[in-house]
Amino acid sequence: MATVHTQRTINAPAAEVWEILRSFGLPYFKDLHYSLEGAGPGAKRAFHLPGGRMIEQLVALDDDSRTLHYTILESPWPVKEYRGTIRVSGQGDSALVAWSAEYTPHGADEMTTSRIVAGTFKMNLKALEYFLTAA
Repeated sequence: MATVHTQRTINAPAAEVWEILRSFGLPYFKDLHYSLEGAGPGAKRAFHLPGGRMIEQLVALDDDSRTLHYTILESPWPVKEYRGTIRVSGQGDSALVAWSAEYTPHGADEMTTSRIVAGTFKMNLKALEYFLTAA
């Protein structure tokens, strides 16, 4: 099992950051067309990446700890048994978003898969911050 973890401080209130992430939508990617089926645990989102379609499912959602868990059902990534966790903490005008995943590399080595996953986390967090703070 491989593990990837990243975090970013976002200059927006934690409650506001959590509301976007808990929806399991991707509104912070302006040009990404995605579908969201359902709400709360069991919800599925689908979108296209270079190389194929990605389908993710929300497994658990905890508003008290501002934590969600999701899994990848279909992906062009060279991974299997992927389980991701996003946690939002903070008070006042900023939030710390911690994003981690455990998975098994499949068809590529761990270094390659870690770069793909970590790069995606960083890109998402940067886009989320821009979405929340751009004037």
